[in-house]
Amino acid sequence: MFFSKIVFNYRNNEVVDAYDNCQKMHTLIMTAFPKEKNSVSPRSKYGVIYRIIEKQSILMAYVYSKVIPNWKPLMESEILMSAETKNINEFISGIKNGDVYKFQLSVFISKRPKNKETGESSPNAIQITSKQGRLDWLERVSKNNGFKIIHSEEIEKKIVRGIKNRTQNRFTLTTISGVLTVTDAESFIYAYTEGIGRCKAYGAGMLLLSKLEHNN
Repeated sequence: MFFSKIVFNYRNNEVVDAYDNCQKMHTLIMTAFPKEKNSVSPRSKYGVIYRIIEKQSILMAYVYSKVIPNWKPLMESEILMSAETKNINEFISGIKNGDVYKFQLSVFISKRPKNKETGESSPNAIQITSKQGRLDWLERVSKNNGFKIIHSEEIEKKIVRGIKNRTQNRFTLTTISGVLTVTDAESFIYAYTEGIGRCKAYGAGMLLLSKLEHNN
């Protein structure tokens, strides 16, 4: 597994367009990975998930992937100002039950409503807007993905927009910060490397971790 930190060139027209269009941003980032024929999704095959970060006048992205990305074309076309990639397999292999981490998670907190008559879930997800609903969602997600939340808070909300095949996409990306403990290392590693929730192709689902010592 690889972790990349890339810094965009704000003055590049393609970057300006991608800033307001999550589909274009997805396309930009995926140019660093091999293309696939037929219906195979390169993002899924290569395990690509990312998060857009804005700090003052800097626009950058963190990217996880199962293969080494090739950022050289984006550097040569001046879309990127810098790109760094490192192997994080040693960190991942060291994750075990009982470990405590500071975390940040940017996700689309959503659900698929069920048809009252048929009981079938809608193909379209809707945002969960109530505070209790979001807390319940986080509890379910943590339980299903091998960790327990010690404490958490929502620190940022951002509306993400994009157009694909003439269809307007729009969802709210919520960033959650806090502390967690690992309860099932295998499930947790899967969530860490594959991402959590929906809209992973558009900058959602990345779990960032910082190890804390566990105090009994």
